[in-house]
Amino acid sequence: MPIKSRRRTLFAAATAMGVAGLLAGPAPAQAGPTPALAPPCAEYEFPSILQINQDNGITVQVPVSGSPRHSVGPGKAMYAIIGKTVATFGTVYGGMKGNRIDFTANWDQGPGAGLTNTYTGQVGADGFASGTTRNNANATNTWRSSEKMSCVYKPPQQQQNPPPPQNPPPKQEKRTATVTGEDVDVYDAKNEPDGAGQVIGILRVDQQVELVGDCAPESWCQVAGANVPGGNGWVWGHLKF
Repeated sequence: MPIKSRRRTLFAAATAMGVAGLLAGPAPAQAGPTPALAPPCAEYEFPSILQINQDNGITVQVPVSGSPRHSVGPGKAMYAIIGKTVATFGTVYGGMKGNRIDFTANWDQGPGAGLTNTYTGQVGADGFASGTTRNNANATNTWRSSEKMSCVYKPPQQQQNPPPPQNPPPKQEKRTATVTGEDVDVYDAKNEPDGAGQVIGILRVDQQVELVGDCAPESWCQVAGANVPGGNGWVWGHLKF
């Protein structure tokens, strides 16, 4: 595109005032921007044209390319104070990686020809890019994009690990006892204090049974197992455990 046509397209408001030395003289050093919070996006891209505004009133427009749009150029970048100065044009190289921006502009046509600016910065949590620029005359200024950057990749949300499975309660070992001394009657319930228990069978000497609950020598004990008539019952004493 001819230079005059491009100038009218991007900077129609620029006047014929000269800007010799606009970026040539050192500007008062500016403190760097407050570091932005970590953005929720892992990878951004530029808008179709990157426009940034410097703290000294200069507006810079930069062509971008790529898919996603991570690179600056090809084509001419330009800067001016809108409505006050004519534009300076130049070539640019560099771009964006993740949320960090780093590119260089070599101004070769217009009032600022011969200057070189390096732009560095990052995309903040609000989506706008900001940073600092320094030229080869040691002038440093801050800048901020006029549009938000577009997010092209968000890392998947980390899923919380499920709690570890709880260990099952330890299995209680079965307590066993052996009928000793003599055969013993098996009741369906404790035969005390009212004698309501009924004999349902008998256990022979040396037969083995399982103990259910607490059992003390010479007392009523609940027993179970294949040798117990009905599978469950009560006996008085005659158990060795």
